Amino acid sequence: MHQHLNTSILPSSHENINAIVAGTGRCGSTMLSNLLREHPAVLSLSEFFIFLHPSVFNEDVLDAAQFWKVIGEPAPHLRLYLQQEAPLPEFLYLFKVPSSRFTGETGVPSILLVTLPHLTNDYEAVYDELREVVQGFPRDRIAGHLDRLIDWLKHRFGRRVCIERSGASLALVSSLIRLFPRAKFVHLIRDGRACAWSMSRHFAFRFIVAMNIPVMQDGGGQAGEGAASADQQPLAPQQIDFMHIVSGPIPLSAFGRYWSSLIISGVQALSVLPEEQILTIRYEDIVAAPQPNLARLIDFIDPSLQNADWLARASTLVEHRPSGWEHLPAAEREAFERACQPGQAVLDLIMQEGMHSPGLPALLQHGTNAPAEP
Repeated sequence: MHQHLNTSILPSSHENINAIVAGTGRCGSTMLSNLLREHPAVLSLSEFFIFLHPSVFNEDVLDAAQFWKVIGEPAPHLRLYLQQEAPLPEFLYLFKVPSSRFTGETGVPSILLVTLPHLTNDYEAVYDELREVVQGFPRDRIAGHLDRLIDWLKHRFGRRVCIERSGASLALVSSLIRLFPRAKFVHLIRDGRACAWSMSRHFAFRFIVAMNIPVMQDGGGQAGEGAASADQQPLAPQQIDFMHIVSGPIPLSAFGRYWSSLIISGVQALSVLPEEQILTIRYEDIVAAPQPNLARLIDFIDPSLQNADWLARASTLVEHRPSGWEHLPAAEREAFERACQPGQAVLDLIMQEGMHSPGLPALLQHGTNAPAEP
């Protein structure tokens, strides 16, 4: 039996999110989610925050039905990816299986795209359980709703620590710090050239870059012709031809600039945290020496999570994925590395002197003001 809806705004501890992994995307964070899922005490939430509609991060008070609409109903802002048969490789929901409840045409609830399938093969049954539970949530702001949701998921899967990880979540850091001020943040980084190279081969990143950076195509057109100029109105979603946009040529330097911009804005947001709440760790270090670096990671999140069996097993699952940027022609490689340099300089300084280096603010400002490639 459901609880009667309580119209008061109840306080919430906001402590059920223990840690958040923040990165640019294409930096090895999916691997990290998979490793953390193997830990018997960790609830590994994968791609949860990034698929929520951006409006969810405001301060509005929501009732249970409004909150369920956010997480449990097909997400309009993601439906177009499915309708155009261009789903992201990260999607785990089997929407083309005849027995599946949702399809590309109906759309798929945000929490079913990756988050629940990452935790269980019986994800539609858990989705139904969750719908029943959420109906009893009191009116609250989004942080309180999310806290109760995660508390239920912890109990449902028998885990005591929750670690969320979304690709490209550096763009959300300011909102996440506001919602979960006591959460620890793991800043996962990777060589910018490898990240940007991988972005150039990923559908969603190609779309984002093409829509935001004018890129000349053959015949003088623009790969980002859906992007609005100062005197144009943005195109409605149904007017956007995804496949046309992403199939056009996009210079690698555009991805380098985009990666740098994510690093700069994300580090600006992370730098407000006290030292004990943030850990910067390199993907390359995890790959080169899995055991000590995974031990360092888990000790930062919660020293009580140290588990020798998990550490040994997880270390065998670490994978190195080579990049192809090293084989670029000299001129293209030079332009690509120059585009990545503002962000890479920030990461180099952080690794040498920490997130609170006295030289960081000036370097961030310099990177923000760096001129675009001609």
